[in-house]
Amino acid sequence: MTVEQRDTEEPGPAPHTGLERHVSAMRRQRRSYLAVLAALLLTTAVIVAVVWSRSEVMHAQLRTAATPAPTVLSGTLSEAPRQTWQSSDTTALGAPLAEGTVVTYSAHTVNGRDARTGAVAWSYTRTDRTVCSVAQVHDRTIALFERGGSCDEASAFASSTGARAWQRTFHNEGKNISGTVQLVSASDGVFVVGDAAIYYVRANEGYDFWSFRQPKGCHTRDAAFGTAGALIGQRCTDGDHLLLRDRYANDDDQNKNTKWRIDAGAIPIAADSFVAALDPASGELLSYDPGKGSVRARTTLQPRPSLTGPVLQSPTVTAELVWIGGTCYAIANSGASILWSATLATLPTVTPTAFGAGQVDLNTALVIVPAATGVDLLDGRTGAVRTRYRLAPPPPASRVVAFGTGFLLAGPSTVVYQ
Repeated sequence: MTVEQRDTEEPGPAPHTGLERHVSAMRRQRRSYLAVLAALLLTTAVIVAVVWSRSEVMHAQLRTAATPAPTVLSGTLSEAPRQTWQSSDTTALGAPLAEGTVVTYSAHTVNGRDARTGAVAWSYTRTDRTVCSVAQVHDRTIALFERGGSCDEASAFASSTGARAWQRTFHNEGKNISGTVQLVSASDGVFVVGDAAIYYVRANEGYDFWSFRQPKGCHTRDAAFGTAGALIGQRCTDGDHLLLRDRYANDDDQNKNTKWRIDAGAIPIAADSFVAALDPASGELLSYDPGKGSVRARTTLQPRPSLTGPVLQSPTVTAELVWIGGTCYAIANSGASILWSATLATLPTVTPTAFGAGQVDLNTALVIVPAATGVDLLDGRTGAVRTRYRLAPPPPASRVVAFGTGFLLAGPSTVVYQ
């Protein structure tokens, strides 16, 4: 190659300067950063999509009523009431009628229905949850939903309009709720009764009045609630026990608020003007000293009660009505005598015709119960049938609520007569 040829060749690439090397490195880092950021955004989007798909927003629908349905006024019972509407929905526990609204529910939906027509005024649906139980207390509809095999998710609504009142999930609060849960209505709230714990929940706000947790090795057999306390039957590794928990003390100290605990396999019956349980061996009613737990009276129930099915009770100022296995007993408020007994399909509903100090007098109240022929009005003094209303036979496990000039048949289905 000649000198001339070398002079005319293109010069080769100049070596990189420090600045160029820095820019090149920054470009590589920016590409890596953008790749990581994109991966993070994609992961976040997937997580959000999964959470969103499982959230209440995707699976819940609340439709409220602009105004409450008109109140249905009480009147003299019609001599021949006629059916005005019916629904395949189950009727809410407690007092299912809230002014002009009847609360019902199905597998996934809670409904507030116009009491006059049965038309749905408001509704709440959860497509991803199954309704366990619903109670209506103090213009609050409280619904328990099954979540992950346990009935531990509660939602509450204004019974008259469906407006959301409160919501809570017991498991997320560290509460010990699992499996089947029983909902028991009270005058100012509901008892959520589980195998391992009992919670007394305020109807209006959803807070606990108190909670009772079974000690290790024990679970709940059954319970009765009243003004005298919560009479709780326990089954423990060391045998069966019966304890009385203070109804009104809101301190969760188990020892402090347990009035007494005795060895007994008796079935809790009442905890109001008297505290009593049923001895399954003898069929006797055992009345306990509410302060000490000692047995102060034994009363033979005639006929001897059958122990199949639940025990239901309703207090009045005259006597406590207790229904056990097909027989209703009117037990004097001393707990030491039986005023009358009658073979009935379920516990009668007692509705005052006049109020005295906020309590119900069995002697003057409307005492009504479903019967094979329709609805029976009983004499509160004797338990005998005073009037028989011949209607379509109510479904099993129904109860009758006085409503307007007729009846609300509350049970696995809902039927109104006026």
